[in-house]
Amino acid sequence: MIQRLRLTNWRAYGTLDLAFDPGTTFVVAPNAVGKTSLIMAVAFGVYGEQGLQPSTPKHCIKAGTNGAEVEVTVDVGDGSLLTISRSVPRRGRPAATYDLDGEHVDAATAEARLTDMFGVDLTTAARLSLIVGGGHLDSTQPLNLESHLHRAFGVDGLLEGAEAARAFVRQTERDRKVIRETTKQRLADRQQIEAQAEDLQSQLEQAEETTRELDTRLQTANQARQQAALWAAYESRLAEMQHDLAGLVSQISSFTDDHGTNTPANRDSLQRHLQSALQEIEEQHASSSRQLLDARATTIATRTALDLLDGKHHTCPTCLRSLEASELNTARTTHTEHLSRSQLDTAQLEQAAANTDQRLKHANEYLTQLQALVDPTPPMSAEPDDIGTIEFAYDTALAALSEHNQTLGTLQSQRDTLLQQLDDDDALQRDQERITAAYRREGIAVAAADALQQAADTLTTDRIEPIAREVEWRWKQLFNEGGLRFGPDGATRRLVAGDELPWETLSGGERIWARLITHLLTIEASTTLATAWFDEPLEHLDPKLRRTVAAYLANATSATRPEQLIVTTYEHELVAQLASDNDSANIVYLR
Repeated sequence: MIQRLRLTNWRAYGTLDLAFDPGTTFVVAPNAVGKTSLIMAVAFGVYGEQGLQPSTPKHCIKAGTNGAEVEVTVDVGDGSLLTISRSVPRRGRPAATYDLDGEHVDAATAEARLTDMFGVDLTTAARLSLIVGGGHLDSTQPLNLESHLHRAFGVDGLLEGAEAARAFVRQTERDRKVIRETTKQRLADRQQIEAQAEDLQSQLEQAEETTRELDTRLQTANQARQQAALWAAYESRLAEMQHDLAGLVSQISSFTDDHGTNTPANRDSLQRHLQSALQEIEEQHASSSRQLLDARATTIATRTALDLLDGKHHTCPTCLRSLEASELNTARTTHTEHLSRSQLDTAQLEQAAANTDQRLKHANEYLTQLQALVDPTPPMSAEPDDIGTIEFAYDTALAALSEHNQTLGTLQSQRDTLLQQLDDDDALQRDQERITAAYRREGIAVAAADALQQAADTLTTDRIEPIAREVEWRWKQLFNEGGLRFGPDGATRRLVAGDELPWETLSGGERIWARLITHLLTIEASTTLATAWFDEPLEHLDPKLRRTVAAYLANATSATRPEQLIVTTYEHELVAQLASDNDSANIVYLR
């Protein structure tokens, strides 16, 4: 039973929060307020997208919003509540979450719990418990319940058995036809064929021993090829390393300005040579750094002296006494010359330091490259003598094995042909035995199919009969005439003067009434569904029928099932009178 329904941006609703009780609840609202939207929300909330067909969730998003949400709380028995929350974004796929008594569960668990409570699969439950889109629209088609009733009344196994028996009969007929149309000749000399097969088998055993020898020879030749490939790769890496070393020797020779006259080609000697050059450069760098510091200090001291001479008191930078005008000019000239020389010296020393830094960087780079050069490890095996000889041995072994395999295949084909001849000879006798057994099985299968079908028809008729009588009685009660039949196949038919009329010949009111009683009686007889939701089933009935049908719906929950019936309508005065006369009927108003 559904306890609560919450909607956000669903079709006509911005927000809606409704609680529902047992009994019959009439949801009353004017047209275009959202009665059908309410039923569609329940269909989507409980059954997902299959409950909305042919509509889609995205078509239910309120205009001007980015998505809709439906939350429905269902009493699944034993005091447990299942809350299903479904969201429909404007972009992307709908999503759902399930909470059972406050604990999150997956979709499979939730659907299994609903199926157990409904007593029927969810697809059939949706068809039985919902009339969506207005009763007049849903009633245009009859409610086909054959497969559901077969499952509910336990006859689907009998029907499957009957169909399996009929299929067996058809297969047996085909088998007998094939056996009759197939011609086979008995072998003239079975012993001769058997002797030939044994001789070929002996040749095959000898050939298999030769195969093992040739395969061993090929593996040996292949191992030699693999070792030769390892040596070739080693020599390639060695040549590459030597090439890199020669290039590095050339670069170092140019760097040390000895043009190869003193540059060793041996890697260890070259490393010592480079380290010696690096040490010399580092010493030059240290000396240049000290001289540069001295030159910068001199420049600073000279600037300070000039500042003293240019000061207010024209102080001598050495003895700190005030100078006369003639002394001041001489001192200024001398210190200015000293400042120019010291600045020139500083610039030259800075350039020299930069050059030394660059040489130091290059020396370290060469040393790193030199240390990265590592001799490749030679293979463990002995170095091969001649690659051409090894390849020739491998090609010869491969060709020998390939030729032998062709011979082996020919022997196997000849042996298999003889064995097949022997099998065909045996099959001729077995086929004669099979055709006799097939006639026997066919007769048994025909009898079994007839018996199973008769049992299924009898059981279905017996179980359907109470529903059929109730359907006919309620029809006669409303229309004062009989003629509505509910058959074993779950189809509803109208009989007039002995003729069976198609569903389309019923009037709109007749179809709606037939659908309503079929839904409710089938729910009661073959499911444990606790709730049903019908959209506007009264609106297209004449006033007299409308009052009678509404009264029937108001009392429908007094039976075993369903415990809860929700009916949308705009017939305010009619349902208000029914609710005042019936304690199990409630009214919910929507504005």
